[in-house]
Amino acid sequence: MDLVTSFIIASGIILLGFIANAIFRRTYIPDTLSLIFLGVLLGPGTSYLAGVSIFPREQLLGSIDYIAQLTLALVMFDAGMSLDIYKIMKESPRGVSFSIINFVVSTIVITMMAKYFLQLRWSYCFFLGAVLATAGSAVVVPLVMKLHFSEDVKHILVIEAALSDVYTLIFATTLLSYMSGQTANFQTAIKQLVSSVSVGLLVGALIGLFWIYTIEQLSREEHSYVATLGALLVAYTVTTWLDGSGAMAALAFGLIIGNHRFITLILGLETGPLAMTELAVTTRSIHGEITFIMRSFFFVVMGLLYTWPINNITSLFLGLLASVLLFSARALSILTVAGRSPLVEIWTAASIYGRGLVPALFAQFLITLNMPFGETLYDIILNSIIITNVFMTLGVYLFGRKMGVKAPRLPKGITVEVPGLGEAEATER
Repeated sequence: MDLVTSFIIASGIILLGFIANAIFRRTYIPDTLSLIFLGVLLGPGTSYLAGVSIFPREQLLGSIDYIAQLTLALVMFDAGMSLDIYKIMKESPRGVSFSIINFVVSTIVITMMAKYFLQLRWSYCFFLGAVLATAGSAVVVPLVMKLHFSEDVKHILVIEAALSDVYTLIFATTLLSYMSGQTANFQTAIKQLVSSVSVGLLVGALIGLFWIYTIEQLSREEHSYVATLGALLVAYTVTTWLDGSGAMAALAFGLIIGNHRFITLILGLETGPLAMTELAVTTRSIHGEITFIMRSFFFVVMGLLYTWPINNITSLFLGLLASVLLFSARALSILTVAGRSPLVEIWTAASIYGRGLVPALFAQFLITLNMPFGETLYDIILNSIIITNVFMTLGVYLFGRKMGVKAPRLPKGITVEVPGLGEAEATER
């Protein structure tokens, strides 16, 4: 593939990502679907219709691991910055309860489905369950904020979306390590999990605390976000070198930066609040742009590696069945914690369950590690991502329109809460 073709495709992916995101903010159609379908069109579609392979599978597999690792670091840092520790501790214990109940129930039903139909080892079945148990926070949160949910239900859904990614990361990473033979038995895997998570959280938190004071001194310098990105990659790399979880280090680093005001008050430390507030807001803005580009390319790559359903009817059927089971598990879980809410709210909340980036990341790891049955599990996960997003779009259209939709932009002068920063003035861009 020549340079001109490469640049045309790259620019097309970025522009489609922008258009798809704009459509998502104005409708109920997730951008995930458009990006995956573009990848399917450029990959299997072009190969099937024209007999031309623009993106050789072998070359993609050689580079996807680096793309996945970088995307994971960016996503977990973004998740950390988005979590408001004070709000979770004070306002929404039911959100934490819902996240745990939904994750456990979803993991169990998908695990049993995989065991019954695929007859795989329990570790593979649990892995599939843990990966599919998380709803995509990048898809769920914008929809939740757009619809007229009550404040109670809105907090429950937002916290669940943020925490479920963390649950999947912890359990799926442990199971993947055990499945790939990096640990001899499951007891060793659990010990390695505790060690890996502890090292990751410790290193990420220490570098985060150090960085609060370092970046404050650099607040007047240009391109301060670039320095923060460098510090994030240092935290990820050092933690990985120490056999810790680089993803958990990125999460802890993001938590410290995003909640710097709360953290420094708890520890009795002194910082320049105005300088740090401005830096944190700027970091969130720029980081969101970079993460947007990375996730756009990532979902397109997923489509490029897709296998036509007609070649594997089993994966299509199980993706459909998994989507139905996940919706049922979510509806049961939301009824458990918010049963007194209006029925239309409950059904709408249950419908917002499209799978997104975290399941996609672990699906790619199956391919890059050349795992047994990796192709089958990959296709099931990808089919589940597509079908849950389709079902979510239909469900929100049917139920959500009865609740009404909030205006997509905030008028000038309205104040909004920024995690870890308190209230900040929102201006229309």
